[in-house]
Amino acid sequence: MRNILTIGLIAAGALAQRPDSLPALRLYPRAVNPGTTAEVTFSIFVPDAGRVPVVLESRATGHLSMNDDGTGADAVAGDAVFTVRAAVGSAGLQVGGCHEFAVRTGARTSAPERICVTGFRVGPAAPDDADGIVTRTGDIYLPGEVLVRFRAGLTEREMAAVAAMAGGQIVGTLQAMKLHQLRLPHVGTEDEVEDRLRRVRRLPGVDQAVAGTMMKLHSFTPNDPRFVNQYGPRHIRAPETWTISRGGPLVAVIDTGIASAHEDLDAQIAPGGVD
Repeated sequence: MRNILTIGLIAAGALAQRPDSLPALRLYPRAVNPGTTAEVTFSIFVPDAGRVPVVLESRATGHLSMNDDGTGADAVAGDAVFTVRAAVGSAGLQVGGCHEFAVRTGARTSAPERICVTGFRVGPAAPDDADGIVTRTGDIYLPGEVLVRFRAGLTEREMAAVAAMAGGQIVGTLQAMKLHQLRLPHVGTEDEVEDRLRRVRRLPGVDQAVAGTMMKLHSFTPNDPRFVNQYGPRHIRAPETWTISRGGPLVAVIDTGIASAHEDLDAQIAPGGVD
């Protein structure tokens, strides 16, 4: 047991971040179409930058300073997330070609990330106007759409050929999830959708395939007349969450005390709560 524990500790230490490296660089969008330029937002979490400049480096954009002062593309000042927005074009690259980006601060650098030129639409295409198919579990399938993750190493020409074998074409991409949106002839029942998914999954080069689904969201706005003046809910994007769920777990707050008679808190303290 002692030997196993020692090996586990060594493995955990090996996985720890090297002192000369930085966390992963985040960027969106991750692709650009031929002959176009995209406005790309780059961000990285650097909690100990201090006064050392945080710089995005690439042949495509040159050296760009990233900021954490709440201006420009940076949403919140002082949260250790450094951000910059830059125009990235496809000039000099063919489909499949990529620009590389990395961040440097002092002697530390991030792993490189890529923005590649794609012949497919960047982002998802809007669904067609067909009615959805309500499944036995309450999901709503789109009758003419399948989302496919292709195996690594396929060229875009090979992906298009696989889509044609399925009887459709690629109309959009969901880059963060590495999914391609296939538009196919409509089917009419849940069983037909499931049968088509099984056939698509058996095609060469397909790693996974799922049905395109539809969600019905209902907007929700609090009746608090002062809501527009509240920074916190907007910062955490609470209105978007409220379209999915409102209420649920109790929240325990450890603090120096509250004004329990305040209009915002009156009748909101759970029974047994202690001030």
